[in-house]
Amino acid sequence: MGTDGEISRAISHALRHAPEAYGLAVSRDGWVSVHDLVRALANHGVGDVTEERIRRIVAEAPKQRHEIRDDQIRARYGHSVVIASELAGDEPPNLLFHGTQRRNLAAIRAEGLRPMQRQYVHLSPEKETASRVARRHGADVVVLTVKAASAFRSGVRFDHRENQVWICEAIPPEFIDL
Repeated sequence: MGTDGEISRAISHALRHAPEAYGLAVSRDGWVSVHDLVRALANHGVGDVTEERIRRIVAEAPKQRHEIRDDQIRARYGHSVVIASELAGDEPPNLLFHGTQRRNLAAIRAEGLRPMQRQYVHLSPEKETASRVARRHGADVVVLTVKAASAFRSGVRFDHRENQVWICEAIPPEFIDL
């Protein structure tokens, strides 16, 4: 039997990174039927998965990485597979933060923040959150200050996701304080 955490990780993997490995046909904006996801996870060896359990896991998840509308589910952010851009053009706060490893600073100085293996750059309204996220990849962490309001005024499109994550396609170097 899969734990809720194991099932949540499998949902993320299937919807964010490898829908084809699960035999899922994802719409251009990331939606798939909950029924198809249940079948795909079961076929992939994830145990004790039901539609009701997926709905409960998604509803109770503190980070709200997924959303369900009617009989469809999708990952809200964090995709490494390309889905249609849904950047709403939300006006960000004056400053946002991005945590990264110190070894990345030279590239960021030259090129700015890019999504790398994801579809979008993820930003946080708090330094602590940005630091915690970056520490998942190592201990030598630097938190960058992004002049988000200035970037927005220059044409960078942002979207505010429900769990306090801000996303954008890229941040040019002139809007980053290192």
